Amino acid sequence: MRKLIILLMVLGLVFYAGCGKKKEAEESKTMELEQEEVPEIEEGEEEITEITKEDIEKDVSEEDAKINVNEADLDELLSVKGLGPTKAEKIIQYREEHGPFKSLDELTKVPGIGEKTVEKLREYLTVGKVEKEEESEESKTEDESTDEEGKININTASLEELDNLPKIGPTIAQRIIDYREEHGGFKSIEELNEVKGIGDKMFKNLKDLVTVGKEAKKEVDEEKPVKKTEKKTTTTKKTGPAGKVNINKASKSELMTIKGIGETTAERIIEGRPYKTIDDLKKVKGIGEKKFEALKPFVTVE
Repeated sequence: MRKLIILLMVLGLVFYAGCGKKKEAEESKTMELEQEEVPEIEEGEEEITEITKEDIEKDVSEEDAKINVNEADLDELLSVKGLGPTKAEKIIQYREEHGPFKSLDELTKVPGIGEKTVEKLREYLTVGKVEKEEESEESKTEDESTDEEGKININTASLEELDNLPKIGPTIAQRIIDYREEHGGFKSIEELNEVKGIGDKMFKNLKDLVTVGKEAKKEVDEEKPVKKTEKKTTTTKKTGPAGKVNINKASKSELMTIKGIGETTAERIIEGRPYKTIDDLKKVKGIGEKKFEALKPFVTVE
């Protein structure tokens, strides 16, 4: 009986071992079949996949691109969420009248567009490269129109800068610009009293905020000693008909003998030669209509 039990146990072990080997063989065969079904990826196919990905990213970038408010036409602006026909037309009108937008914040100057609207539009609009260029140019202009003490130079300031001065609106600001162009610039801040609309009270409020610049002051200082020596130097003039000074031939010192012409103005006159008529003197920087009328009796081109 014991022998029979031992025999059965041996047979059971042999059977179990056989089944295990069969299972391992089947699993091995299955793995081989799976490896045969997976195709190999060639190098060329990998490159195609990468190019396709780049193309997709490019397409997404183009779809998300912002509209340049300085270049967009009416239809393009109308495609922007939050812009209707009226606002789009006013943006184009403002751009044509004032030049390109320096920043998106400037959109608030367009009638009907407030700060909240601008914040919503930032997602869709841009001013392009002009933003940095204009900001740089604007900074340069501001530096030229403001001295070290922060005063506004009334000889170089823009209409907007003059408009920012207290009690000075766009009308008086334009009159200041017209005056300086007509008279060849302000020689002193006191000349502001000559501008229509600026009285003594307004001038008192402005005098500590404005300047005429170093160049204008220098020219005034240069002209003062000429007046003192005018009688002594009249014999050295290179004159034309009726004793007039020939602006095409006179030297700097000879030009300076003319009342109202300092060293700086004399140099500018020489640089502007030749002159066909005395009216050409109006093209010289610093000689406006009023100053020209004062010089006219004393000069000639012959």
